[in-house]
Amino acid sequence: MDKDWFATLLEDNGPPEQAMHPCPEQLAELEGHLPADLLAFWRSHGIGMWKRGKFQFCLPQRFAPVAERIFARDAQLMPSETHIVGFSAFGELLAWNEQHQSLLIDLPHFAVRVDKFNDDEATGSYPIAVPLFMLEFEVSFEVFADTPQAEPLFSRARTRLGQLSLGECYGFVPALPLGGPARLDHLQRLDALTHFSFLADLGRCRLLVRPAAGAQETVLRTIGG
Repeated sequence: MDKDWFATLLEDNGPPEQAMHPCPEQLAELEGHLPADLLAFWRSHGIGMWKRGKFQFCLPQRFAPVAERIFARDAQLMPSETHIVGFSAFGELLAWNEQHQSLLIDLPHFAVRVDKFNDDEATGSYPIAVPLFMLEFEVSFEVFADTPQAEPLFSRARTRLGQLSLGECYGFVPALPLGGPARLDHLQRLDALTHFSFLADLGRCRLLVRPAAGAQETVLRTIGG
């Protein structure tokens, strides 16, 4: 029997906060495109956030324009088969590709990671829930301040700016790709869809792979046509 990944995540994190329940028609559109266990989880518990906004789920239909911007004309990771299902407070996007399974897009740093593309993991299975087990580690889904101490920013941003609402993120202004510093006083609460669309228009992502277990990541290629 397949492992019930989302049952374990519920035990670890509780029900999603600020959850909204998509209408049945919205979820029906995703049948055959997303994993059945994710859709079942959304039907039962809605689309919400965990860890007080450190990560939140989202409807892929709403964030399809972001996927189109990132993966436009990419022959391997086609935007029509790549669905954004959630994101961190700072813009690390969790997505599902119908051919290559789960992937993470570190949008502020223009990096895409697909576990299946690592040479030491090429034959494995990569459920959509597995990256979310990193939420138990404080340094995961974080951005660190551009200071000698490199402090994690999430809890400090929440204290300074308030907890995120569903559909919001913390974004640097100016954006990091434009030379903005990764500092607390440059963070703002922003509409996530608007901010991620803006970031995706600033440059092309790089596909990062690990050529062997324990090896450093290398750039395989640039994403897009």
